[in-house]
Amino acid sequence: MRRIVKFVVMIATLAALAFAVVFIGVRQGREHREESLRTYLVSLSEASGDELAVAELVENVEISSTRSKEEFWTGLSLGQSEAVVRAPVHFRYYVRISERFTVSATDEVVVITAPRVRLFHPPSVVTSGLQTTIADSWFSASGGQLRDAAIASLTSQATLVGNSPQTLDLARRAAAGAISRFASAWLLREGLGQRAVVVRFAEQAERDH
Repeated sequence: MRRIVKFVVMIATLAALAFAVVFIGVRQGREHREESLRTYLVSLSEASGDELAVAELVENVEISSTRSKEEFWTGLSLGQSEAVVRAPVHFRYYVRISERFTVSATDEVVVITAPRVRLFHPPSVVTSGLQTTIADSWFSASGGQLRDAAIASLTSQATLVGNSPQTLDLARRAAAGAISRFASAWLLREGLGQRAVVVRFAEQAERDH
């Protein structure tokens, strides 16, 4: 009986050691892939220091501002001025190479979880496409002031638009395509052949959990 118990214990110990060896090997393999991918991304022309450019968008940003004027004694409306400023804005997005990329691979599919997509600051207002509209009433003529103030605030307003959930979703779609292309080239360089590449981002993984 004692021999049987010792044999069972020995088998269990060997199984545990084998599992540990396999687990460590898998982890080291994954870490090697992730470091290899990161090294490849640093070498790309789209990389500048720690920042890898992954998406570019052009969206129209519009600011509308109104100001009413009232008669001092009676409070009666004397009309209002309105100014509308519209301009195309160039948004660029990046991920930080130093932040973690996780790589899970099978024979057919590689799944990459990339770092959070961030907006380059400041976004670039395309001044050649700037359009302004002013509407003044007879007794209210401050449309020019409203226009100038709106133009001055275009960059800050554009930053809000660039970081909005809707615009970030568009940026992530474009970024996923870019990172997929980078990863496909990396796989070929590593001699791993062509595989389907699925890209998701850290913020999406956090949201799913």
